Amino acid sequence: MYGSDQGLAQVIFEGSARIVGHRYANTASLSFMHIIGAEKQKIFSSGEYKQFFENNKHWLLPYAVFCFLKDKYHTADLNQWPLHKNYNADAIEKLANDIANEDAIAIHYFVQYYLHVQLKEATEYAHANGVIVKGDIPIGIYRY
Repeated sequence: MYGSDQGLAQVIFEGSARIVGHRYANTASLSFMHIIGAEKQKIFSSGEYKQFFENNKHWLLPYAVFCFLKDKYHTADLNQWPLHKNYNADAIEKLANDIANEDAIAIHYFVQYYLHVQLKEATEYAHANGVIVKGDIPIGIYRY
């Protein structure tokens, strides 16, 4: 495995996303978005990413904004947040489209996209070898 953002970036952009562990994808940081810099546009403008984003926008955008706010306020307990305690689709859309928040929110799109790519590859491999993959277990979901 790769113990640095630089190593993770190298693996992803050499086209071997399947070997990047969930632990590293899950702990990706804003410094990682800085590292990928120019590659960000390449990824986010790809047909595969655009299709993923459109197919999942209904949950991905609110999830990414939630993660952004959780990091900003240092708690997942939204009752302790000074703003955005109640879900408001227009406010979420406005936060997601604010250029000042772009990288801090986009990192969550990026991580979810690569987790999707990895799961798809693993499922295709399993199916090719006669293994049925069934179900979806939400891991890491917690109220506070």
